Amino acid sequence: MYKTLSSFVTSSLHGSYQYKIWTRATTTRKTSDFNFFFQDASMQTSFNSQRHLSLLNTRNNVKQGLQTTNLPTILLKTNMSSWKRPSCDTLVQAAPLKVQPYLRLIRFDKPIGTQLLYLPCIYGILLATPLGQLPNFYYLGLFGLGSVLMRSAGCIINDLWDKDLDTKVERTMNRPIASGEISSKAAVVFLGGLLSSSLAILLSLNYTCIALGVASMVPVVLYPLAKRVTQFPQLMLGLTFNLGAVMGYTAVTGSLDLPVTSLLYLSCCIWTLHYDTIYALQDIEDDRKVGINSMARFLLDDHDKDPRRVTVDRIDDDLDRRRNMNIFLTGTMSVHMLLLATACSLKEVPPSFNFVLVAALTYSALGVFNMMDGFTPKRVYGEYFNSMGTVGLFISMFLMFEIYKAQQQENKDESSAAVLSAI
Repeated sequence: MYKTLSSFVTSSLHGSYQYKIWTRATTTRKTSDFNFFFQDASMQTSFNSQRHLSLLNTRNNVKQGLQTTNLPTILLKTNMSSWKRPSCDTLVQAAPLKVQPYLRLIRFDKPIGTQLLYLPCIYGILLATPLGQLPNFYYLGLFGLGSVLMRSAGCIINDLWDKDLDTKVERTMNRPIASGEISSKAAVVFLGGLLSSSLAILLSLNYTCIALGVASMVPVVLYPLAKRVTQFPQLMLGLTFNLGAVMGYTAVTGSLDLPVTSLLYLSCCIWTLHYDTIYALQDIEDDRKVGINSMARFLLDDHDKDPRRVTVDRIDDDLDRRRNMNIFLTGTMSVHMLLLATACSLKEVPPSFNFVLVAALTYSALGVFNMMDGFTPKRVYGEYFNSMGTVGLFISMFLMFEIYKAQQQENKDESSAAVLSAI
């Protein structure tokens, strides 16, 4: 059956990319492939049973291998298999039972959101640092604490808005408010404490930062509503998430410096548009069911509902939409890097820093290319989203290094020129 289907579709479609898609669909037989092309529940059940038997055989082989090895090897294997890298999720599980729901409410077990909120602040503080100097660690710590508090507050606001929708989405149905572990009243009280702490930090900054911080609360509250009324909630999130870039720069310099801060802010907004669109791909099926909008749906949904269209035409259109998604994601990352490089050049950051941006762009482009084939498991989207925190940290570290060594290199060049002129 599979060979017949493959031959028919291969002769109907054109292009090596399309052939690759259908060959993979009819040979690898992943669960996601069957979900995409078939709706036969018995076929999926058979595949899952085969996979379960394979896992059982693997476990039995491991047991047999342990029985024939000596004691030191057994201890080594047992220790290595039982050891897990410490994580925020481990800390949540180790906390008292009454505290755990509140930690999960603020996503303490998923710190990537805090990291992505903090990175634009780091960019702003670094670009405000004079050449040849290290950044102001006081402001780095202050904005780090502020990022933790504001991200936590944003999560609670989002969950209060979405408590009814979250119960209908697989990934979010166990959130504390949606599942009933925490009442809305208790969440609002917790939210008030977080906002009060954030306000105390904000009031320690200059007046421009205070004004920006107060203004940022408007999109923070309205972002969950954007998912219901517009196809571009990721754009609203970008406008909300990245005001820290402007605030970090202004806190250090005391001035807004519009050419630099506007480029940096726009760059980070486009970056958020990039990674949050990929994040939305995890929930695209559930979003369709409950009516939540996203850039992922805008780019991938089939808006032509004509039942007379043949299957091959629908597959052709789906391939076109995935190519457009690939272009969009690669393009947004490219624009992000270009604007960031421009902002850095205005601050006279050495051009060698651009190689770092090219490396980050290459990594992103390869990741996006491997995801847009129609067979990507949900976890891969989540892994790429999490990797954006590492990419941002990588860029930040090299930016700090380039700024610190810039003035030293300039002084060395001036000394060399003075020696040559004396000769």
